[in-house]
Amino acid sequence: MKIYISTSKGQDIPKTLELKAVINGVHYDQKKGAGASKDSDDLLYNGFVAYMKASAFLSLCDMHGASEGDKTTKGFIHYIHNGGAIASPTLTYDMDDNKIVEHDGRHRAMAIISAIGDVVIRVQIKLDNNVRGKEVNKDLVEGFNYYCEAENGKGVSSSILAYYSEQDKFQSLKG
Repeated sequence: MKIYISTSKGQDIPKTLELKAVINGVHYDQKKGAGASKDSDDLLYNGFVAYMKASAFLSLCDMHGASEGDKTTKGFIHYIHNGGAIASPTLTYDMDDNKIVEHDGRHRAMAIISAIGDVVIRVQIKLDNNVRGKEVNKDLVEGFNYYCEAENGKGVSSSILAYYSEQDKFQSLKG
């Protein structure tokens, strides 16, 4: 049984964590979806799963000249529009420096915005400090959410709406 909470915009955030899921029109497959890597199916081992708008994910990434019009993004727009499954975009968070140090999935996020809209997406947050997912708690997530610096050096303003961790299971950060 799937249990969801709804955002104020009527978008769903699942309260369970499944490797294959459809969330707000986006098809996810952590093992075989476009962008999957060798460890993308182990969502909680070295981090947590966050739910945020696609635009919030992009605001945390250094865009390196990527745009909606580039070949990769156009391919993903077509793929997602036709129901193709993707792996969750990923951010790597350095807790010592309190900043994002790596990303994967900006083309997928741009394509979601173009194909479906600026919906709430599932994002894998990997911790870059030998912290394991079982150690993630609400204090760590709220620290990330309110104080983390984006990859491009800009500040972050509470982008996470909810998260799922091994210790806390599902937690909403918005009322």
